[in-house]
Parts: sequence; structure tokens; C-alpha cells
Amino acid sequence: MKWSYTGPMAVASLYIAILISISISPWFNWLENALSDLGNLRNQSAPFFNGGLLISGLLIITYSIKGFRIKAPLTAKFLALTGFSLQLVGVFCENYGRIHFYVSLMLFLFLLLTGLAYFFETKNYLALLILLAIPIWWLYFNDVIFH
Repeated sequence: MKWSYTGPMAVASLYIAILISISISPWFNWLENALSDLGNLRNQSAPFFNGGLLISGLLIITYSIKGFRIKAPLTAKFLALTGFSLQLVGVFCENYGRIHFYVSLMLFLFLLLTGLAYFFETKNYLALLILLAIPIWWLYFNDVIFH
């Protein structure tokens, strides 16, 4: 297996898990629900959603160790931590309350650090542009802008 394929496979498996979870959750609304709601153990989508997070996290870790560490070693370390954090979100779903909040926060922090490391190591300005979307997303979902 070419290890470089594990990165795209991680993204694909995550999107597939989300799409399956949403398709069996008619109550889910993008404007009213967090994705974490799909992983709530009271919902039939939980095994698909949480399982998808675990699989995607493992693929991200594999990609960072095997397929990415030579190109951008610091990014690879943060990416591995991002994958592990994604798995923790799948294990400690929203039923776990505060623990879920902290592992979700850890995921977004490592995602941000991964993006910053990638920008500094590769000078890829697309990575920087994507990072700028994070505060805009936060402002939108906290009803500060675009409402």
C-alpha cells in the first residue's frame, strides 16, 4: 500500500461517516445541531459517526507517520496529534459532557497548529487562507457576523 493514500482515505472515510450519519438522522439540521450530536449514544447514527472518527483518526496518524514526515516533519507531528484527538472525540462522545468539550477543544487546537506548521514549513498560502476561515466560522456560529 502506498502510504500517501492514507491521507485522502482519512478524509473520504470521515465524509462517508458523516453522510451516513446524517442520512439516518432526519432530525439533524446544520444550523441547529453540532456534528457531535450525531455521535450521541442515544442516536442510531452514533456507531457510524464515532466509528468513522476512530477510523479517520487512525488513517490520519498513519499518514502523518508514514506518508508525510519527510516532507514536513513538524506538521507530521501535529497531524498525528490531530488524528489522535479526532479518535478521542469519537471515544468520548457528547454523552461524556465536559470530557467531550475538552477533547473537542484539543482537536481544534491541534488542527490549527497543524495548519500553522504546514504554512511555515511549506510556505503554502492556501493553508494560511484555510486557517483564516476558522475565526470567521466561529464568529458566524456565535451570531456575530452574517446574521
